Formats: sequence, C-alpha cells, structure tokens
Amino acid sequence: MVASLGLTLYHLATRRETRPNGLWPARPNGRLIWLHAPSIDATKAMAELARRIAEEDGHPVLITSATTPIGPALHIPPPGDSYAEWKAVLDRWQPDAILMADGEMRPSVLQEAAERRIPMALVNGRPPAIFRDRDGWYPGLLRGSLALFQQVFAVDEVHRDAITLSHV
Repeated sequence: MVASLGLTLYHLATRRETRPNGLWPARPNGRLIWLHAPSIDATKAMAELARRIAEEDGHPVLITSATTPIGPALHIPPPGDSYAEWKAVLDRWQPDAILMADGEMRPSVLQEAAERRIPMALVNGRPPAIFRDRDGWYPGLLRGSLALFQQVFAVDEVHRDAITLSHV
C-alpha cells in the first residue's frame, strides 16, 4: 500500500517521539480483540465491551487506554503515534480485530493494520481528529485514515453526518 503525502509528512513529524514499550503481559492464546479507548468515558464503555466479548465469545481482549479499566481485559498504555511504536504493538499482540472508540485517528497504526489486513471498526464514532491535535496540515490524512475502517458506528445522526463530511 503506497503511503499518501499526508501520511508521509505525518510520519516524518512523529519519528522522534518513540518511547519505550515497558513490560507487557504475555499474549494469550486464541483470537485477540484489541480495543483502543482514548478517553476515560471511552475506557468505561470499552471495558464493558471487553467483558461481554470475554463472557459471550471467549476471546481474550487487549485494551489500550490512559486509565486502567476494570474487568477481564489485558491493559497497556497507548503508545505515542510513531510508526515504530505501533508496529511493535502489532508485532507483539497480533490482534485479529481492532475496535477504536470515539473519533481519535491514529494514522500510523491504522495504516499498518490495514497493510496487515486486520479488520478495523470505529465505534462510538464522533467527529474525527488526528491524535493530540498534532500541529500541521497533512493533506488527505484524516480522510485516508477514515477510509481504512471497514465499519464506522456513530454515536448518533449528528456525529454520523460529521464523520461523513470528514470522509468526503
């Protein structure tokens, strides 16, 4: 998959932000579902989803969030948004599906996951924004990131319309 000009510029701007991964727990056997929650409210919702996935489907779940969720899921803090960090996460955890909450776009991981053909969905969708409101303009980056999701589930019609406008 050829990177867009916007993604190339974005990677150049983030390349200096690599942080250590820390100690990660062992990857459980089976189909791993990865949930990413960028906010406290999203973490609560994703923790409930993780509980249901574990109970109803028996799949192990990994949650990346700034706050530690309560429940059966494994948890790691989210990396920054450098290509190297997300590649390390995907290499280590090898998720079978990715669900990202809210509207925070992480272009590096979305691109890498798409290249690996990992199914992705945006849940609790809100108007999309690039991670941490990164300074600079990256042509087509937001639109290209949204296009990588197989499914987008908006919070309501207003948010659906905002997502749709960002995707045009």
